[in-house]
Amino acid sequence: MVNISGKGKFIRVIKWLKRGEKGQSMVEFALALPMILFMLVGVVDFSRAYRYILQLNDAAFQGARTGSVPTVTDAAIRTAVRADLPSDVVLADSDIVISPSTRTTGSTITVTVSWQYTSIVPLTNLFLPSGVTIQGSGANTVR
Repeated sequence: MVNISGKGKFIRVIKWLKRGEKGQSMVEFALALPMILFMLVGVVDFSRAYRYILQLNDAAFQGARTGSVPTVTDAAIRTAVRADLPSDVVLADSDIVISPSTRTTGSTITVTVSWQYTSIVPLTNLFLPSGVTIQGSGANTVR
């Protein structure tokens, strides 16, 4: 015969030991959720910044490609750079640096584009209130 009273006593002891663990998983989840969400938003924000870096590089290369013709003016190069960027990237003329100012056949033209990136993470904006300057550059040989 099996002693049932001993088995029942063991189950009661286990239940008594686990009596304080009912809200533990909820507390752990409440502590971990903000960190997980902050990391997720950080990854999204980093991806946005990287996308803008790629777009600035592409726009700078398009400007250098346009400027590879010696008769093209700096204004036309700046127009080509702005045309290749999304509408939320607004650049002043001082944000687009073209060197050299006079181009001859065989020389290299370099276009550098700078833009102020603002994070979507509110906590990052507390530490970097003015954002981060990101740059893209492109070069081409003048034909």
